[in-house]
Amino acid sequence: GVAADPDAWPYMAALYVEGDTSVWQSQFCGGTVVTPRLVVTAAHCLWNEDGTPAHDQAVLRVRVGDAKLQGTVGTSAGVTAIARPPAVDQPFRPDIAVITVDRDLPVEPILVSGDSRWALRAGAPAWTAGWGVLEEKGASPEALQDVRLRTLAPGMCKTLVMATAMVDVPVE
Repeated sequence: GVAADPDAWPYMAALYVEGDTSVWQSQFCGGTVVTPRLVVTAAHCLWNEDGTPAHDQAVLRVRVGDAKLQGTVGTSAGVTAIARPPAVDQPFRPDIAVITVDRDLPVEPILVSGDSRWALRAGAPAWTAGWGVLEEKGASPEALQDVRLRTLAPGMCKTLVMATAMVDVPVE
């Protein structure tokens, strides 16, 4: 990825723990604003592998409106509820969660449409953005990053997921 144009991703949200010395040091995941009070994120950001919460909901916060995690602009909101789909067998456990916040987030939500004209097709370009590490075991960037990807056909995606699920990855 590369440093993103902050105006290109107004619906990006940083998830962090309130009370740490800065948003940057306490930020642990990103999310996407889908309505003024709902943010979609990865379930693994909020739950441990054993199904217990990874964080106390009382100190979870969502921040929008600033592509730099050490920035001074933006709006934060408290988390009032977290929902996720029921668990299923690995490797196809849905890695999605929906966070409800305590106030309207003052950003334009991402366009979510059931219109098939907007559906991604195999080979079509897609974009992703976030504050994730730029290299394995590397540090997280301070500025929001984005990258253009190629969309895979559902059959190819399933094949790749199955292949990676069968590989034993050594734990260090």
